[in-house]
Amino acid sequence: MQVVSEVRHLEGVKGNFAVGESFYAGYAIAREARPLTHVIFSTAKEFVEQQQFFFETLWNKSIPAEKKIREIEEGIPAEVTEIWYGADNIVKKQLQIIAKAKATVDYCHSSESPSIIATFKPFIQTMTELNKRGVNQRYITEITEGNVRNCKELAKYVKLRHLDHVQGTLGIIDGKIYGAIANTKENHLPTEFIYSTVKSFIDQPQYFFETLWNKAIPAKQRFREIE
Repeated sequence: MQVVSEVRHLEGVKGNFAVGESFYAGYAIAREARPLTHVIFSTAKEFVEQQQFFFETLWNKSIPAEKKIREIEEGIPAEVTEIWYGADNIVKKQLQIIAKAKATVDYCHSSESPSIIATFKPFIQTMTELNKRGVNQRYITEITEGNVRNCKELAKYVKLRHLDHVQGTLGIIDGKIYGAIANTKENHLPTEFIYSTVKSFIDQPQYFFETLWNKAIPAKQRFREIE
């Protein structure tokens, strides 16, 4: 950090290379202070541009060295923000992190979500296990004539409340993990998901959830209104 302009950290980096405006150099890992014996060097414009793009991709995914050093020296858990793709991948990871909840899971879902959650056995099984462990699960959604049957099913596993015109879908686990997707189409699993453990980023949606929770009405009251 005293020699170069900026240092960043990226988990699991493999290999070594350097790329400049007009050259690329790649080399195997030197061990026990041995001199390098093989170096790949190129000034081919197309190849250099390709490797520069590769480096910029890694650079944008990495975090400042100061942040990583502070995490190591102070024992602070690493904070990450990621975008997950693919319905199967998202569902698998969601279930894994929800299953590890210790105290609270807060859900705020659009009116389309209950038809997915209430009929998807892995989610119901996970919610059941959390209840057995005493995890407090709160769920906000818009209860409508179209989803009331599924909402009644959900109410068996979570503390359910109704709020008009809920948009988007988010979840917060133990106040430490945040996840969000765009509006879910009826009977369709999400294909893009934002995951974050950055505390300063989580505090805002947690406050947002608490505000909505206090405005929402108990599900039983809403059921009576519909029936």
